[in-house]
Amino acid sequence: MKATKSSLNILIILAIVFFATNLFAQGQMQFKSPAFSQLTTIPSQYTCDGEDISIPLEWGNLPAKAKSVAIVCLDPDAPKPFTHWVLYNIPADWNKLSENFTMEQAKQRGVVVGKNSWDKLGYGGPCPPKDEHRYYFQLFVLNDMLPAKEGLTKDELMYAMRMNVMAKKVYIGKYKKQ
Repeated sequence: MKATKSSLNILIILAIVFFATNLFAQGQMQFKSPAFSQLTTIPSQYTCDGEDISIPLEWGNLPAKAKSVAIVCLDPDAPKPFTHWVLYNIPADWNKLSENFTMEQAKQRGVVVGKNSWDKLGYGGPCPPKDEHRYYFQLFVLNDMLPAKEGLTKDELMYAMRMNVMAKKVYIGKYKKQ
């Protein structure tokens, strides 16, 4: 009887570990680009050496109460951190941004476009003056929509969403000017 009870306890523990592990894996938020793998080189078509079009991004398993998503692309290796892209009020039921997601597409779909460090609205691709730089694509999951004020800088967006961030995920690419 003791051997059976002990075996049963082990099976119960294994079942709990198995189900807990699978539940956690299914619920883990995802964020990536189909254009390049994490910590690898960003293809030149998305940079100043190429077409300078925005990178496709995909995400999933957002928290259940998410209302919107914000995306910021930042180069922390510039002398002063340099912002390449600011988007917000992306509906939480979206799961991707297509390649070359333009300001016109954003406006048609209610997505708000912020200012990059070139003081322009929209995407500005990697263009480091020398050496390889890292580019942090940051996904912020929010519990609300933000005021639809176009042209917020990264810092203004961070302030506006400071009380609404439920989760954050970062995807990093690298680039060296050719």
